Amino acid sequence: MEYYEDQTTPVEAGSIPVSTLRGLNLLGDLAHVAVAVLLILMTVLVLAYACFSYAVQLPHALAALRPQLTTAAAGHPVDLFILSSIEFLSNILFAVILLEVLHTTVIFLHDRSSRAVVRAFLVVAILSIVRKTLLVGAESSLTGEMGMPFVYSAVGTLISIVGILLLVGGLLLVSRVDKKSQ
Repeated sequence: MEYYEDQTTPVEAGSIPVSTLRGLNLLGDLAHVAVAVLLILMTVLVLAYACFSYAVQLPHALAALRPQLTTAAAGHPVDLFILSSIEFLSNILFAVILLEVLHTTVIFLHDRSSRAVVRAFLVVAILSIVRKTLLVGAESSLTGEMGMPFVYSAVGTLISIVGILLLVGGLLLVSRVDKKSQ
């Protein structure tokens, strides 16, 4: 059995030629680069959409003395500018998540370290849960939820907080393992 460079498992006689494996690796890397470019494009488009959408709502901010109200599901009045601000925040946080996924792709292409990729995905998961928790909390406070919808929202928030704590624990564990292996 032989070992080829950058390979930890032996290659048996008659297996796939090294040139084929290198070609497949190159194609995989090119696919990752294409994904990275698409993530950048998507992030730019999300940010442009968020800014345009928010700019359209700016007249509502100028009319602060006479806010335009709409009626939420529970008949609770909600300021349209505040709703658009929450949507803007959601879009910005989504763009940050896209950038973190891009960062994960770049880490994979650069390091090929599974721990680095796991750490990056944990960060993406934490950001995603924080985004959802913030938005659900903001929307539920604006709509004036009461009764069972409020209970469901509160339980969902508690579950999200537990998820965040578990993911942060995983992130700390991965960091601790990285420090021990260096």
